[in-house]
Formats: sequence, structure tokens, C-alpha cells
Amino acid sequence: MLLENRKKEITANHYAYVITELTNGTLNLFDLRKPNTNLLEHVDEITQVGNCIRFKKDNLYGYYGMHTKVHFKKLDQFQGFYARFELPNGKRGWLDRNGKEYLNL
Repeated sequence: MLLENRKKEITANHYAYVITELTNGTLNLFDLRKPNTNLLEHVDEITQVGNCIRFKKDNLYGYYGMHTKVHFKKLDQFQGFYARFELPNGKRGWLDRNGKEYLNL
């Protein structure tokens, strides 16, 4: 069940999205062009980071459109073509805008 007063509209990559908060406190992401389609369901946090949408579930992060599941302990904003990340095992690296991960040596 949705809380009608808990909606927020964001724009990323020239598309408009709506974030809705459910009664259990989790969030869903909808594309305004496809209102009956959940793009992300039952996540803990959805934020616009530059032109990207970062989401959090179970204390892990991912970027919508690149990841279907979260697996980063930390995930920074893109600086140009790359974003820093840290995995739950402590390994660090860089994520490119195509979703490819490069671990530090």
C-alpha cells in the first residue's frame, strides 16, 4: 500500500522517475512513461547522484540501470567515467559507466 503524500519526482539521464514510500518504509522506483512498472522494489534508499540513481538495500549499494542486485559496501559518485567502490570483503576499485568493475592491485 502506498502513502499518497510520500512521493518524490526525480530526473536522471533525461527521464522522469517517481519514488514512492510504502507503508513498511521501503521505497519503489517508477518510470513516469510506464506508470505500472516497478523499476526498483522494496529498497531502503534511492538517491539521485549526478545523472545516476543510486539505491541501497540491506546496507549495500548499486546504480539503477547497471545493477539488478546491490553488492557494494561503498559506492561513490562518478567522477568523469569512473566511480570508486568498496566491496563487503574490503576490496576496492573503480566502476565505469558501463558497469564494468576494476579492482585495485
